[in-house]
Amino acid sequence: MQSSKMRVAANRFQIARSVFEAIRSRSRKPEYSEDHGQKVGYDRLASLSEDFYEPESGLLNEGIYHNAIHLMALAHGQAHFSIDPMEIGRLSSSLEQLNYNTGQKLFRTRTCHEAWDHSETAYSRIKHDKNHFRPNEEFRCASQAIAALAYLAAQQGGFISLKSSPVHPRSVLESVEQQFKHNINNDECAFSKISNHFVGEYRAVDCAMVALAVKALTINDGIEPEDALFTMLTQSLHGLRKSFGYAEGRTRHPYLCDHDTEQNSFSQKRFLWQEVWILLALAVQADTDEPVHFANDCHALLAEMLSLYICPDGYFLNVPWSDREMHSYVMGHIGDNLLFMNAVEYLFSKGIASQLQVDTVHSAVNILIDKCSTQNVGHVSNGINPKSGRCEPVMMWGLNEVCFGTVFEWSRLLD
Repeated sequence: MQSSKMRVAANRFQIARSVFEAIRSRSRKPEYSEDHGQKVGYDRLASLSEDFYEPESGLLNEGIYHNAIHLMALAHGQAHFSIDPMEIGRLSSSLEQLNYNTGQKLFRTRTCHEAWDHSETAYSRIKHDKNHFRPNEEFRCASQAIAALAYLAAQQGGFISLKSSPVHPRSVLESVEQQFKHNINNDECAFSKISNHFVGEYRAVDCAMVALAVKALTINDGIEPEDALFTMLTQSLHGLRKSFGYAEGRTRHPYLCDHDTEQNSFSQKRFLWQEVWILLALAVQADTDEPVHFANDCHALLAEMLSLYICPDGYFLNVPWSDREMHSYVMGHIGDNLLFMNAVEYLFSKGIASQLQVDTVHSAVNILIDKCSTQNVGHVSNGINPKSGRCEPVMMWGLNEVCFGTVFEWSRLLD
């Protein structure tokens, strides 16, 4: 196990750099005039599923979530990626222009950009979920939280200025408080997945991501106890621990429904990426509010996750191993494993995770990198199907989360 830890530590920035270069290599190519050698345009429209980088805008695709993850990675990995700091400002500006609604002070999930090909021919070539690539004007709670975290990280690093950017993380989170928050029980709240869309169904991951974003804002910008955002932070954590069952010894309910429908059968389903965010949200409270309770909650959840999600080959699945027959899509995502590793390392820095637990996730990452790599670490596939043992195609979100997981340091934003 010790050699596993050393291997990840030695290679993590090499991996991040190689994957970053792999992302940028999947791009449209500029065309130049024959006479003057000046750029006159691009060779074609960008492919929705195969081009991972749009050089004019700096965007990876048309959606907010993965672009925000990339912005966070660049904010902490700029030196390792050897890029001009101005490129980070360009990405944040492009993301604002594409997806930010200045009236609502919220980010749309996905908006058409002129660089990408939205013809029916383009959609017919997509082999996975076509709806993922279709324009979506919804405002989603998780999108606002990840955007607030990304812009806080970029502002903290001095890559963008509050004076020049129309995006203010505080304003985004105030809009979340007004348009997504619902009080449940006396001192708890939960959040609609979509703004002003109350159907009585909530996700624990939305509570967690909002709590993380407000906590980061508190540390970097300051929030008074009488502020509505401070109340939202407290209520979301209470909801996470009580109604969603993430306090030690309680039954987990990642999804809650107000009404008695078949949706309630979904409330027990657990996903690794969601519980990584929940783990982080509990961890940032472990040295502030009710420290013993939150630390115990983290210990219990981390031990569960290490046991539930690991498969016989030694890496972590997107769903619990014991529940794999309940799901049509079961994968060992390299991005999920890197996100998990990144979170466990943060818990270790706070004295919550043990060295053995860190070594376990390091080993899982090494196994997946070996299985998913083809020519080198810059050509890492999205993950492994545990049933067939086959690699998934290379997809942007897998590479992007590898980039993020290797360079982002939560302690810089949350401590």
